[in-house]
Amino acid sequence: WVTTDDLWRAMNTIDSTSNLTRGFVLITSPEGDTTAATTGE
Repeated sequence: WVTTDDLWRAMNTIDSTSNLTRGFVLITSPEGDTTAATTGE
């Protein structure tokens, strides 16, 4: 895990291929169950 400051600095860099800043992806299950995301099962 990283601090939000470190995460922001990492994502706020320019990608050399697209010349765009990096972003993030939110992943949720259709039911909103986070068990698989937190336990890896």
